[in-house]
Amino acid sequence: MSAALVIGGAMSLDADLEAIGGLEAWDGMVIGINHAAFAFERLDAVATLHPELVEGWRSARRRAGFPAVPFWTHRRDPGVEALVWHGGEVWCGGASILFAAGLARWRMDCRPVMLIGAGLDDGRDRYGTNHSDYRRYRDNWTRALEKGQLDGIVGGSPGTWLAELLARNEEAVR
Repeated sequence: MSAALVIGGAMSLDADLEAIGGLEAWDGMVIGINHAAFAFERLDAVATLHPELVEGWRSARRRAGFPAVPFWTHRRDPGVEALVWHGGEVWCGGASILFAAGLARWRMDCRPVMLIGAGLDDGRDRYGTNHSDYRRYRDNWTRALEKGQLDGIVGGSPGTWLAELLARNEEAVR
């Protein structure tokens, strides 16, 4: 059984990586979501709820000279290696990072499952994508922690909703 680190695209990602000693210090599986597919060479898989973007991300990895990795999603599209229905155990509430956490936990049998770069606070991620509906995901994080789908979240700058969630769920902080 391997540990899993799921990489999101929050603006806090660099600080979160520094908090764990950098990606090179992580001894376990690394799963990127969405745009992380082309931002990080060291990935074991990519998970997304946006299969229509997989070919572009795969091309960007190739252009960067990064090794090929499998792409996991919930819908068949060109370039998708693995299909997983996102209900039941692999529950995500519409968030790709929670989909990836569910895959790591229930399909790849990883323990612990940690999220990094997960706290969207102003609706934008580090790649410039506007997540104007990010507030609707907040309750999903609590549900994922309660279901045991993830073991912790790295990050959460003081005063943010993610920091408040972690304070309420102190056992989830690693």
